[in-house]
Amino acid sequence: MLYTVDLADGHLTQVGALGNTNVMALTIPAPKAADKAPAAVSALSYEFTGASLTGKIKFRAPDETFGGKSLNGTLDYSITSNKNEVAVGTVQAGDMCEATVTLPEGINKIAVTVSNEIGRSPKKKQEAYIGFDTPLPAKNVRLNIDAANHATLNWTAPTKECTMVISVR
Repeated sequence: MLYTVDLADGHLTQVGALGNTNVMALTIPAPKAADKAPAAVSALSYEFTGASLTGKIKFRAPDETFGGKSLNGTLDYSITSNKNEVAVGTVQAGDMCEATVTLPEGINKIAVTVSNEIGRSPKKKQEAYIGFDTPLPAKNVRLNIDAANHATLNWTAPTKECTMVISVR
C-alpha cells in the first residue's frame, strides 16, 4: 500500500496499492522553482584582473519563466559566494547585468538567482579562483646555448610545453 502522511498530526491516508512490489524508499523531489518564477540566468561569467579581489560578475537575466512562458518586467537578483551574499540589485528580464563585487581570496563558489513576486529562480553556479595564486613549479628545465650564443630555454609547465628564446651577448 502507498500512504501519505499528514505532517500536522501524523495520521496516514491510503493513496493506492502497489501490488507485489517492495519499495525501500520513495522520494519525490520538489521542483527547483515555481512555474511562474523566473528561469535560471544564463551567460554567467566573471572578470577579475590579476590578483585583484574586486571584479565583475556578469549574467543575462531570463526572459522566460521556469514553466517556459514569456517573462518581462523587473527582477531582483542575488549573487552569493560560498553561500555569503555579495551583491543584490534589480535587472530587467532578458537584459545583461554586471555587478561589481569583492570576493575573498581563494576558490569561490559563485551562485546567481533572480526572483519575481512569485518566487526565486534555480541557482546558476560557477566556481572560480580569485586573487593571488602560486603556480606549480616548471619541470624538465633545459638550457641550450648554440655556437652563435643564442640560448634556448625549454621547460615543461604544469599544463603544457613552453619555449622561450633568450639572446646572450
